[in-house]
Amino acid sequence: MTPASYRFLHVSGFAGRVGEFDSLEQSAGANVTSAYVLPQKHLTLVSEGTAITGNDCSFRLQFTIGDQLKAGIDLRSLVQQQDHYPDYLAVLSSDFATPGAVTDSIPANAVFSVTRTLGSGYARVKTPKWPVHLFVEGDWQARAGQTQLAYLDENTTPAVYVGGSNTPCGQLYHAASKYQPVNYTTRNVTGGGDVELKRILRLSMEHTFSVCVRLNTRLTY
Repeated sequence: MTPASYRFLHVSGFAGRVGEFDSLEQSAGANVTSAYVLPQKHLTLVSEGTAITGNDCSFRLQFTIGDQLKAGIDLRSLVQQQDHYPDYLAVLSSDFATPGAVTDSIPANAVFSVTRTLGSGYARVKTPKWPVHLFVEGDWQARAGQTQLAYLDENTTPAVYVGGSNTPCGQLYHAASKYQPVNYTTRNVTGGGDVELKRILRLSMEHTFSVCVRLNTRLTY
């Protein structure tokens, strides 16, 4: 067990690519591992946890009681640094070299990230007098933070119709780049059971349910 530690961080220059999966924060952390065994009950409990920062941590636990119960959980949280991709559209077309043709609201040296949380868990139970197992398992992942949103509007000029045709359409282009907030969670849950007949035949039935939830996310142009 390492009850406490402190992470020092010093960055010179652009910090975004120092570590793609790094929180870039100074923080206190810890590393804990434990194992508990009770032979009389055929019981084992093993756990491990690591914390570097509040958004960079992991935890794993496994619990068994003979062949009657097996359960576990695995959690992981990490930070993924995002890159800012500047527009090089002026190289492709002279239309983007005109003043106001490109609007980029993200500073050139901006550092922004997305926190990803991954988790999974399972439990399997055997009935005392019947060769029947019931099980449930699931996993989930979440993303929260900021990414870059870049889009192109090809029709920013006013409509001028000559002979029924809009002559300026597509003659002036406008490109935009800005922050896009991200906040959603995806969950998958599976449950069911199986029965084993004299170790020559096993019948199983399971059902899976999936859901994706978005929170405070709006896409606007």
